[in-house]
Amino acid sequence: MIKYILPATIALTLLNNTIYNSKAILLLIIIIIVSLFALILRKEIVNLKITSLVLTFLGLSWLSYIFSSTANLGVYEVTLDSAVWILFIYLVHNTYKTEKNYLYLVYSLILFGLLQSTLGIFQFLTREESRIAGSFLSWHNHREYFPNALGLFFLLTTPFIYLIKKNWLFASVFTLNTTALLLSFSRGALIIFLLQTLIIVFYLIYQKQQKKLLAVFLGFIIAFSSFSLLNNYKQNIFPETTQINIGEKYTFSGTERITSLNERQQFFQGSLTLMQEKPLLGFGPNSFSYVYPQIQPLFLANAPHPHNWILKIGLERGILTLIPFLLIFIYLIYSLGTIQNRKILLQPINFLTILSVSGALLHNLMDFNLNF
Repeated sequence: MIKYILPATIALTLLNNTIYNSKAILLLIIIIIVSLFALILRKEIVNLKITSLVLTFLGLSWLSYIFSSTANLGVYEVTLDSAVWILFIYLVHNTYKTEKNYLYLVYSLILFGLLQSTLGIFQFLTREESRIAGSFLSWHNHREYFPNALGLFFLLTTPFIYLIKKNWLFASVFTLNTTALLLSFSRGALIIFLLQTLIIVFYLIYQKQQKKLLAVFLGFIIAFSSFSLLNNYKQNIFPETTQINIGEKYTFSGTERITSLNERQQFFQGSLTLMQEKPLLGFGPNSFSYVYPQIQPLFLANAPHPHNWILKIGLERGILTLIPFLLIFIYLIYSLGTIQNRKILLQPINFLTILSVSGALLHNLMDFNLNF
């Protein structure tokens, strides 16, 4: 039954925006306790290095929270981090060591991605918002609306659809997901998605999968055509709603250059400046929106995070916490490099997993949406 925990947890965060939902927080705390006891009782931890790094990162995160002057802002975030990272340790060491169990998770992700696409397009046709967010919204509060989180979710899930064997089904899911990603107007996600797709195109050529390669090109043509038609339809049924200028949005021209690129530049520079004030344990988890206005150069240019995962950890939890955080990923990359048989990395399930995770990590260097 343990193998169902992660898909169930993902489903929970899709149905309830976890960072805002106290019931979801409570369930994740229970997962922490169950996972900890399971790790202790089974004594099956096979990789002490990665486990030690994760626990060090979490321990220092809690220290940052304890000594923070904004502790009330960070309790949800540090609790979520603990739940997810400990669950990661448990599942990696136990449940998903077999390909059969891992494929169960992968096909669950494909299904969740398909449901998100369907829900998103339904939203686009029935709600006034000009961008879709899938389930990453509050149906009662329009301010809690996160299209970029949906974009990140597609980066994690879409690469796995290449495991679908029937080409017509693969083409249908690929077209639907690509259309939904375009309607989210998440530029960072789209850039990385195009990069993922280009890499996969070369992979398909290497694997001599001409039919699936053709399905990708047809899927792109249909998706971009559908995107254009849906936007025109939206303007007709919601003429009073401010519509996004597609050209400006996706080319960073006009006001988009000021409101997106310039703000991010200020966030990055401001984060580096603030890190010098409290370098060891930072200002505390989830404290960016509280401390950044002290040096904010642009009026109303504030955000709940600095749009960069590394800067967020460094600013909010300090350099001491940032070191084991970075070492976790350095160790994982090093582990991949030590695999002598390169054909193992080119096996579809392994190749697509690397592409999925690396795409999500890259996205979180220009935006941060892992609080769901």
